[in-house]
Amino acid sequence: MNEATTLLNCYESIAGLTERMLGVARDGDWDALIDLETQYRAQVDSIKQLDADLPLSDDERTRKHAIIRRILADDAAIRDLAVPHLAHLDAMINSTRRQRALHEVYGLNLGA
Repeated sequence: MNEATTLLNCYESIAGLTERMLGVARDGDWDALIDLETQYRAQVDSIKQLDADLPLSDDERTRKHAIIRRILADDAAIRDLAVPHLAHLDAMINSTRRQRALHEVYGLNLGA
């Protein structure tokens, strides 16, 4: 197997991961998404070294770009699913902070 084939296989592996990430995001399994994201980042870091200055044929470059488009499409869909969830978490955190602040201000004075 030559370096270009290895590189394209790595991109396919990353595309498979983003596809799985999209599936778990659709299911609302955010813990699984975080686990897969860790694997994704490790693979992206490893591919950077392999991809640096590697000459590709026109067909290989076309295939690489098609795979990258799939990865980016999945990433955008994951983001579309995650943003509302993150907004909900942010609202919960802010509510908890407000409750804590109110308790600190008024809670101690209730017994006085």
